[in-house]
Amino acid sequence: MWFEFTPDDSLPDGQYSLVVVANSNVGVSQAVVDFVVDTQAPTIAIEPQKPYSPRAPATIRWSASDEASPNLRTISCDLYDSNNKLITTIATSDSLSKGDNFFTLDPSTLSPLPPDGNYKIKIKAYDLAGNVAIAEQPITIDSTPPVVSGIDVSPSPMTSKTTELGLAARVNERSTVIIK
Repeated sequence: MWFEFTPDDSLPDGQYSLVVVANSNVGVSQAVVDFVVDTQAPTIAIEPQKPYSPRAPATIRWSASDEASPNLRTISCDLYDSNNKLITTIATSDSLSKGDNFFTLDPSTLSPLPPDGNYKIKIKAYDLAGNVAIAEQPITIDSTPPVVSGIDVSPSPMTSKTTELGLAARVNERSTVIIK
């Protein structure tokens, strides 16, 4: 036998128990089935990304939560260009716990290496009910080293009587400058 029941009104999200009772001339039997109604997508957030230099791996930190599911079913992290074209899948995971997590952007997975420019990291997370959430964060790929120019040392020439040295230089992008 097959029975189907549809409530008059949609059930709100939450946990429910369904009790099925069968009664016949030889006795009564029952079964309890627990189920969850989950119509809400998980929430997901990605930390802002620093410019990425493909010389070393970068950590992509993100967090997720879901009211009804104890775990997330499937998560993918992808790199897209500025026209929303998929460049590569950075990582995927099945059955990941909610909360703070991370993926690693490894330069060895970027073959060929995308040209310098602006990109997007997108993380897509599905909960156990199949609801999906997508978050994205811009990232700049910069594989070109900074250029130091306009170096000026004063006084020039230096003498044994000079007590101070002046140095002026320009760098074409935000950088850490070390003087040795």
